[in-house]
Amino acid sequence: MRFDLHPFSGIDAAREWARSEIDGAAAVARGRFLTLSPGQESIYQAKYEEAFEFASNGFVGDEGAYPWLVAEALHTGVPLREVAERIKEKGDHWRQIYGPRIEALRVAAKAQVARLDEIGQVVTAARIAVLALQKVKEEGA
Repeated sequence: MRFDLHPFSGIDAAREWARSEIDGAAAVARGRFLTLSPGQESIYQAKYEEAFEFASNGFVGDEGAYPWLVAEALHTGVPLREVAERIKEKGDHWRQIYGPRIEALRVAAKAQVARLDEIGQVVTAARIAVLALQKVKEEGA
């Protein structure tokens, strides 16, 4: 005889819980790389776009076209090119490595949860996904 103890009224409730757990773990993973404060994302986007354009132009051109970079360079005493290189490098890592890795784990886990038919399998899949998302870190993940 098999006994399954769980708080779910059925498979749909288990899937809903799993999706929420997976999304929450993905949000925490993103938070290890992004500043989560109102408006900051758009500022980072603007700075990255300027850094990308400045780098694409060989780090030359009218400084007036790069107000975010110039402001940071002036207020930190760091040369404009170094500011642009640092911002572009961090942005590239997020866009090419960490962001896609987190999103791939999130999407794959939620797709798996949707296909499973047993509550125990759903719970296990969610827990495995949460652990995988917890392991995504900047140092070699």
